[in-house]
Amino acid sequence: MDDKPNIVVGMVVYSAAEEPFGTVEAVSEHDFQVNGQKLPLGTIIRTEASTVYISGEGMRYFHDSDKIPAAANHLTRQGLRKVNDPSQIQAGVEVVGIDGKHIGTVKEASHNQVLVSRLLQRDLYVPFDSVLDASDVKVVLDIEAHEVGKMHWHNPPLSTGLGQ
Repeated sequence: MDDKPNIVVGMVVYSAAEEPFGTVEAVSEHDFQVNGQKLPLGTIIRTEASTVYISGEGMRYFHDSDKIPAAANHLTRQGLRKVNDPSQIQAGVEVVGIDGKHIGTVKEASHNQVLVSRLLQRDLYVPFDSVLDASDVKVVLDIEAHEVGKMHWHNPPLSTGLGQ
């Protein structure tokens, strides 16, 4: 059985956060080329019609910022915008891992954390620096969804007493 993704030259490539990145320039048996950079076929999360979605791991193959197209120059090497302002994160927005899998829903955001509610599970106090991307519909964290349980985010951070 052939498990290789069905991709062809000209397909549009998106990051895990569904940000446009470029187009497929070439395809071989084991890899494909985007913006002059070869990526292993294993970095493809999924394909839909004429679209290819690559993982954060796939974005790490781009070591030189000049290989990132102008249309996506706001992206980090992982393919996502780094969020600098908690006001960019709104209550009720879905929270997903870098793999695109559901984690929970934003309850509130502050200068140092995002409180995430989860169905039938304890809330999470996600450190703000773990947020990679935020839009009106989705917040993307810098870990895969299955790693949340290892992060010890079940309790709020201790107050430093500095302006809080």
